[in-house]
Amino acid sequence: SNYRPGSADKLGMDAATLRALNPRLIYAELTGFGPVDRRPAFDVVLQAETGFLHLTGEADQPPVKMPVALIDLLAAHQLKEGILLALLRRAESGTGSVVRTNLYAAALASLANQATNWLVAGFAPQRMGTAHPNIAPYGDLLLTSDNKYIVPAVGSDAQFKALCRVLHCSELAEQPDFATNAQRIIHRQALIEQLQSKVRNWTQADLMEVLLAAKVPAGALRSIPEVFAQPEAEKYLRRAKTETGREVTVVKQVVFELED
Repeated sequence: SNYRPGSADKLGMDAATLRALNPRLIYAELTGFGPVDRRPAFDVVLQAETGFLHLTGEADQPPVKMPVALIDLLAAHQLKEGILLALLRRAESGTGSVVRTNLYAAALASLANQATNWLVAGFAPQRMGTAHPNIAPYGDLLLTSDNKYIVPAVGSDAQFKALCRVLHCSELAEQPDFATNAQRIIHRQALIEQLQSKVRNWTQADLMEVLLAAKVPAGALRSIPEVFAQPEAEKYLRRAKTETGREVTVVKQVVFELED
């Protein structure tokens, strides 16, 4: 159910009523802020209330909404996992269960390292654009000679050395300010300036090819049309018909595989 708290009871669609009719029933309930708070919940509201909006955007600019309803999706996955466990329990016990979660809880559970930064380290995360708060260079946008971006995801000192070798600046990895991740975080701005000057000598395609060959984690920043022009995206698309009968291409919503 996806009713506001109390609405299911008024309609006779609450868990107790329905499970009295069928004890094997698995009743899944999703609310915005839990079973008591009656506030209407919309994804952007949850992004604001749980810190996602505060963390998204550039440091010197107002917050930016995420372009998909991510909190809705996160809550759906939490609910799905609960339903799967309820199915396993029913296979053993023969009885159903009530599975409950809410958008607020799903969002908090998904703050991951940002929550840890505050709860464990006492550091209040701030907007940093695409940059990672604990790793560098990771997420920092670097502009290539054809005015396209690459996004490095360098997670170790060894990978940083490999990146420097690709960019023909191996000496950078030996400098005290950049030799370790901790130092790279402190001197991030100077690091990115140095890397940017080297990346400008490459096209996006050429640099990505060399980075992948050198096992340096990186991605090419692509527009949505560019994403779906990639050969590897083809298998995740399917043909469908609209209500008017027009054939369209859509993205598959189920993309896992099962093997014996």
